[in-house]
Amino acid sequence: MQAVPPFPSRRSASSATESTPDSALTELRALHALAETINRSNSLESVYPEALQALRWVCAADRAAVLLFDAQNAMRFAASDGLSDRYRAAVEGHSPWAANEEYAQPILVTEPKREPSLAPLLPHLRQEGIASLAFIPIAHQGRLLGKFMLYFDTPHEMTAEEIRLALTVAEYLALAVSRQHALEETRQI
Repeated sequence: MQAVPPFPSRRSASSATESTPDSALTELRALHALAETINRSNSLESVYPEALQALRWVCAADRAAVLLFDAQNAMRFAASDGLSDRYRAAVEGHSPWAANEEYAQPILVTEPKREPSLAPLLPHLRQEGIASLAFIPIAHQGRLLGKFMLYFDTPHEMTAEEIRLALTVAEYLALAVSRQHALEETRQI
């Protein structure tokens, strides 16, 4: 498990979801930095911080995490940004998708108290100060590898653009995870 140093939110006087030339350039820079990190890295641990920063930046999330399935098909934290140890311990293993689910889709939760499947997690969400959250699948060739979690301190309804950008970051990380698995398999031969 790796905690990532805090990354400033890009929330400002202008909406984080507005599409302007400046925001498009910022998004491009975030995605380029992630691609460059993936290309130069020898381990996933060096990719996670850049992926979480990119996510927080392009989606204006207050906190974020990456969780991957382990050998027993349990969802485990690989990295997080801004989450307490207590919260991570309480929610680790939770997944809205089955490990063998193909082509999982994002799940956006603007109001967790209205989502029955999250009822057991509500005390933890409240204690952590999470008002909205999003589950973004990390998948490669239709196979679910894990998820990104985006957390918002105030109610937040993700725009289509934010969802597209979050899925783009997820695709980048899925390629990095698949590449790392292939390298590990090659070393075992």
